Amino acid sequence: VPGIDGGLITRLLDGGAMGIVAPHVASAADAAHLVACCRYPPRGGRSTSSTLPQLGYGKPRDAAGATAAAHAAVDGETMVVAMIESRAGLERAKEIAATDGIDLLLVGAGDLGADLGCAGDLDHPALGRAFDQVIEACRAAGKHAGIGGLAARPDLMSQLVTKGARYLSLGTDIGFMVAGGAAACRRVREAPP
Repeated sequence: VPGIDGGLITRLLDGGAMGIVAPHVASAADAAHLVACCRYPPRGGRSTSSTLPQLGYGKPRDAAGATAAAHAAVDGETMVVAMIESRAGLERAKEIAATDGIDLLLVGAGDLGADLGCAGDLDHPALGRAFDQVIEACRAAGKHAGIGGLAARPDLMSQLVTKGARYLSLGTDIGFMVAGGAAACRRVREAPP
């Protein structure tokens, strides 16, 4: 999502999205607001919908117990990801990771590197320390750490997996489509006449 917008998040989750990746989470308050948008009470404030794909698109259920059980099941399948993309978020990574309902912290290497003054330099020591700091914050909170923005650096991704990163963003939808289109064009150009 482009930001922590409860209306948009609800529409996406009610439409069947199995998780939300929210950018620029810079504080525990931001993380708590994100959780409130994504989780049903008592962990959050997400509105009830009887037409969730996970619940059979409005198939009748029996009584309150079934609704509560359905909410718990959907919450258990919904991934809530807080992106760390600024110095402020990095400084508060422990508090963000400790927020109940957050599943994963995802470092946005491009934006975080820019905010740390090392835009585009994935080998800069400040960015390396930031990766380590987020991985350690997640480890301490019993959460998962992820890294995005390293698609061109499988060597660095491998190092970070060894350190404890468990989620890697390997590219974007547009990047994958462009690569697929380029590969198809290349096959046509290289095909014998």
